[in-house]
This record gives sequence, C-alpha cells and structure tokens, in this order.
Amino acid sequence: MSQVIQSLGQYILFDEAYMSGEDCTQLFATGLVADSMTRQKRGCGSFFQYGKHFLVAKYYLRGGVLARFVRDRYFGCHAEATRAFKEWRLLATMRSKGLPVPDPVAARVVIKACFYQASLVTVQIDNAKTLAEYLSDSSLERDGWQAIGVCIKRFHTHGVYHADLNASNILINQRQELFILDFDKGAIKTGEAWKVNNLERLQRSLHKLKRKNPAFDFNQDDWNHLIQAYIHS
Repeated sequence: MSQVIQSLGQYILFDEAYMSGEDCTQLFATGLVADSMTRQKRGCGSFFQYGKHFLVAKYYLRGGVLARFVRDRYFGCHAEATRAFKEWRLLATMRSKGLPVPDPVAARVVIKACFYQASLVTVQIDNAKTLAEYLSDSSLERDGWQAIGVCIKRFHTHGVYHADLNASNILINQRQELFILDFDKGAIKTGEAWKVNNLERLQRSLHKLKRKNPAFDFNQDDWNHLIQAYIHS
C-alpha cells in the first residue's frame, strides 16, 4: 500500500511493503540517496543496499541545452504532478498488472518556490545487463528476439506508453528474463500510432549502436523476428 509523508517542502511517496515512513525518511537523510549533481550522470542510476534491500536510485536531471543552466530543477508546485511521483505510480500500476518492471520503493520530491528536485528508488534487478550491453559482447538467438517482441506487446496491450524505448532500457538477466526500465514521462494511452513510434525508436537505437560498433550483434533478421513475434502474440 502506498503512503505519502510530508515535512517542510519534502514529500516522500513509498510502498509500505518495503519500508515504513520512518525508514524512508532515514533513507533519504543518510546520504545514500542524495540529490547531488556530482554523483550521477543523466540516465544513470546509483546502486546501494539499505537494510536487506538492494536498491537503485535515479536522480531527475535535465538534458540538452537547458541543462547548462538548470540541471536538476523542474517547475511544479504539487508533488503528485511531479515526474517522480508520476513514474512511481505508473510503475506500481504496471506491477499490479504483472508487467516486468522494477518494484517502486520510494519517490522523493523537494519543492521550493514552485520548483522541485526529485529522486526515485526502485528494487535492483539481479544479475542483469541492458540489451545494449548484452549485444556488445554476446549473441541473442532468434527466440530471444521473439521474446523481446512478445514483451513489448504485453506492455502495449495494457496501453503502456514508454517515452524513450531504447536498447538501454531493456534488461536481460541470467535466466534470460526481460524487464523494461525508465518510465519517466510514460503514461497509459489509447490508440495505435504511439505503439509504432515506440517500436521505431527502439529500432533506431539498435541501428545507432551498430553504426558505432560494427561488432554489435544486431541485423535486420533479428528485427524481423522481433516484429513477427510482436504481431502474432
């Protein structure tokens, strides 16, 4: 069950199945999840252990030209409208539907004068590599590509839109199980056009990695296997 605690402009949304409100407050106070711009690059996570839990912290950092001036602040006066709270709640919804995403543990937002900084903590996926990492030093057989197509179709069937579906946001663990990460700006949608855009974005990311590294194990047949499995699942 989710709960929100508030104190002096700080809002923490958390899952009581993992820790209490007191534990969450202590977690963010320890410095293990510090909103420090020097500790993390955009798109990366910080891995750590807290009690018996192995967790990942993500800091919401800007990209592009604007990041030169405002790296970690966003406009917003209401915690529930922030990117961290929205992503946490979307992850919780997906988990309730049985979709393979990390368990959301806590989201923290600090609001000052209608600008906020935010962090998201999720459970680590054990012994896993991103698809980008996997294909850099391993081969994925036909059934692996088909499994990715089926996995993506599951999300689309539930109307889950991923704003940046790429090879770095798909995880493969040692049991060849698949997970999808990073649902910042994600949403539940209707319609069909966005599903095609999701697939095209993933395809572009794979081609980009292939151009950078000719040894990257991806070709058109692999993509065809993914699409055929997507269509027929």
